[in-house]
Amino acid sequence: MTGTETPAVRDRDGLDALVAALLADGRTVVGPTVRDGAIVLAELASAAELPYGWGVELDAGRYRLVRREDGAAFAHSAGPQSWKSYLHPARERLWSADRTPEGDLSFTADEPEAPSYAFLGVRPCDLRAIAIQDRVLTGGRHEDTGYGKRRSRAFLIAAECTEPGATCFCVSTGGGPAVDAGYDARRTRDGEGDGAMTPSITLRMPQALPPEHRERLLRVAREVDFRPGARLFEEGGHADRFWIVREGTVALDLHVPGRPTPVIETLGEGDLVGWSWLFDPYVWQLGARAQTPVRAYVFDAVAVRLMCDDDAAFGRAVGRWVGQVLSHRLNAARARLVDLYGASTSGGVR
Repeated sequence: MTGTETPAVRDRDGLDALVAALLADGRTVVGPTVRDGAIVLAELASAAELPYGWGVELDAGRYRLVRREDGAAFAHSAGPQSWKSYLHPARERLWSADRTPEGDLSFTADEPEAPSYAFLGVRPCDLRAIAIQDRVLTGGRHEDTGYGKRRSRAFLIAAECTEPGATCFCVSTGGGPAVDAGYDARRTRDGEGDGAMTPSITLRMPQALPPEHRERLLRVAREVDFRPGARLFEEGGHADRFWIVREGTVALDLHVPGRPTPVIETLGEGDLVGWSWLFDPYVWQLGARAQTPVRAYVFDAVAVRLMCDDDAAFGRAVGRWVGQVLSHRLNAARARLVDLYGASTSGGVR
């Protein structure tokens, strides 16, 4: 996700509130903290554990912590660890075996519930690495189901890189210090008034609709699955349905003549995919593609519009929810296009 109409996190108090909200939502928050003379990734009990006022000096064969006067939390280059250790741990039990009274072996698959991670401070280079992992571990014939479950429940909060290290190589991989795609929310500038986090959690169906309206809507849902790369809909097509993501990630994209198709937002668990079905002339304004294996609920647009007409309270709740999503998506598209093309059209240097 790339933008929002209302900045939600501006300062240290905002980060405190964000981490508290994520923990209250049942998520395991992982982010940078100072430990053993380095800035490392670890589970956080509060935002107070972030490395406020610490930076690093990084060069070939050299790493040391340095104090900063600005109290910034994310003003350090990527550290010695990777988010992969959480999404794709080195050890994972797949099955167990027991001997039966008859002397045979009985095998039991180990299928624990995947943790619900919130990764705070994911750098642009890490987002690109996670995208490669997604493609390799969930996009082929031999899907890693454990990775897929952990990835589908992970909420990625990106932080743009303001202090790249001397050994960083993001440009050589086609990236840079600015975040482009693959995240759920981002922190744009550290310690300044216009830094913002996208309040996307409040737009997800479990938080956006009251329980009675949510239950009524789910009664007309069907379950569907999409493989990585599958197109849910194309820009300009007839909007006759919509989806709620149960597992996996869906990328919204926008056709730009003469340019590569940019990803506007990445949607995850609980997110609404599609808003054009509610507004005449019912034409998709964006395209949508499954980035990972996706499980979703699908809804018939005509049936839900009739439900809105029959029940005024239900209609108001659904209309308010979809309207908020629409406002957010339009701002996300505008901000994304400015990120990609604003500097080149104005003659500036990014």
